[in-house]
Amino acid sequence: KQWYQRRVAITAGESPTDKLIRELREENEKLKKMLEGGAIDKSMIKDDDEDDLSEEEIQARLKALMEENEAEKSNIEQEWKSKLEAAQKAIQDMEAEKNRKSEMMKSVPHLKNLNEDEQLCGMVVHFFGEAKEYKIGSKDGEPANDIVLSGLEIDPSHAIVNNSSGKLVLLVGEGAKVYVNGEYVTGKIELMHSDRVLFGANNLFTVINPAEEAAGAKAGIEYHYFTYYDAMAEIQNLGDQDKSESLLQEDLAELAPMIGEVNAMSCALDKKVKFEIAVVPDPNLKRKTAMVSMFSYLTSCTYLLPREEFISRKYKMEEMYQQFINEDESWSSIDPKEDPFTEEESKETRLGTIATSLKSLGYLIEQEQTLAITNYQGASLGELRVEYYPCKENGTIITEDDDIFVDDPDHLVGQPLHFQLKIPYARGISKRFEKIFCRYKFFLDNEYTTTATLTGANPDFKFSKQHSCTPVTDQFVRYMEGGSLVVEVWGTQIPVPMKQGDSRTTKQLMAANFNPNQTPKLLMDPEKQMILTELESAKKRADKQQNKLVKIQQLIDNAKDSNATTISVEQLQEILNSNTASMGIAVAGLLAALKLNKNIKK
Repeated sequence: KQWYQRRVAITAGESPTDKLIRELREENEKLKKMLEGGAIDKSMIKDDDEDDLSEEEIQARLKALMEENEAEKSNIEQEWKSKLEAAQKAIQDMEAEKNRKSEMMKSVPHLKNLNEDEQLCGMVVHFFGEAKEYKIGSKDGEPANDIVLSGLEIDPSHAIVNNSSGKLVLLVGEGAKVYVNGEYVTGKIELMHSDRVLFGANNLFTVINPAEEAAGAKAGIEYHYFTYYDAMAEIQNLGDQDKSESLLQEDLAELAPMIGEVNAMSCALDKKVKFEIAVVPDPNLKRKTAMVSMFSYLTSCTYLLPREEFISRKYKMEEMYQQFINEDESWSSIDPKEDPFTEEESKETRLGTIATSLKSLGYLIEQEQTLAITNYQGASLGELRVEYYPCKENGTIITEDDDIFVDDPDHLVGQPLHFQLKIPYARGISKRFEKIFCRYKFFLDNEYTTTATLTGANPDFKFSKQHSCTPVTDQFVRYMEGGSLVVEVWGTQIPVPMKQGDSRTTKQLMAANFNPNQTPKLLMDPEKQMILTELESAKKRADKQQNKLVKIQQLIDNAKDSNATTISVEQLQEILNSNTASMGIAVAGLLAALKLNKNIKK
């Protein structure tokens, strides 16, 4: 009514419904007092433009207000009661459903989700009753799927699971992406208890078959229950990793689902770009690092992205993909410099690396090697010549004529060590690369040492630098014995456009060279290169030992020719102690000499 206006003010800690009921009760108390002869607040029962009301009109309006308030209060209380009962019933239904699922999980085969957040594992459960086929796919499936999955790379008809007498059989849809226990699968496969199944890019589940689990327990089988990271590492075919590589394993497990997502987004947006994981060594090979390669089908250029840069790009890709889903065309007109799917063609990129062992340096033996430059896929991009020569402080190279040899690198501790590192040239570099240079870090260097930048298939760097360690420490000896020098080869790529008339989509391009069991590859095989280097070093050490034996034999021959019966100890010591200590093999030669000569002059 016009003459009645109620003001509702909500106070902190009180719901609007409780407040309204309380105010209705308070107003009815006031109206009741007015009817019983109390002071009447006429503003509550008449409008400003009305004349004075008679006593009968006042009484009638007071009663009407009380009845209206009572009816409104009753309606609100009834509505509140109904909502409360509905909420309580919903909770009871949820508890009943939870109990039903708990009972089913004890006997019915099912899939249980795995999540990187352990608290979210097992929150999604899909049951497979007997004698029924369960269709799995996206919401666009026709007819509707029994199990609807969302996310990237989920097809409308992705897979079918059939429960036949307690055994689960998975039938993968044509072209659908499914991994079981880390293996890409097609066609039909039986799912066993504790199997890990990945649908698309990020729908990861573990198989639970209570009957099979119970039978296995009776047979003494112990099942290993995988975590999200275990399962993702398995998909990358990492297997058992040494503890020193646990950080790498975590990075790969984190990156694996991201790679699937960004490739799916690249397909959806038709960006003609493919991403994959690359495992590269750090400069001292103490641990390997997970990076991401970005290959453009439009230019045939590949760029290696550090993990942090890739994750930053992924956020922008997700924003573009969301715009695409919302039919917001602004994603298609983004500035190329801001596009996370592109890279500047002039950007310097690591083409490949070589690794050379420093073991020979600990014996003051020179090393000269021509090593293959290999990229993250293991392909050779050419050869790099690397040399190092022990030298004196003034830069004079130590030669065989100096007759200096160390049979134990520990004997160098406390002594000065100097050597010249040379990178003379590279050969056979593809014409697709230009502005080529090399860089490396030696021992505890914080900054890279870089060669000149050259263009051409056979750049002559003519690089030389003298390094010194004064004095040699135990740490440096361990570095020479177990480490290696990693030289990175950098350059810029010359784009090679796609062939005219090639109208294939990104998805078709990826499918053309898809290797489902591809694993992250090491940028090079350092162990093979280091073994070859150490073999060469061992040969040179053996040659020097042989030279000492030859000199001892010459002394013996000279003594025999002159009918001498003695050999100078000073001469023997000069041969054996070319630098520090005697060698067992040389001592063996000396013993042979003693058999021919009965006494030795002191």
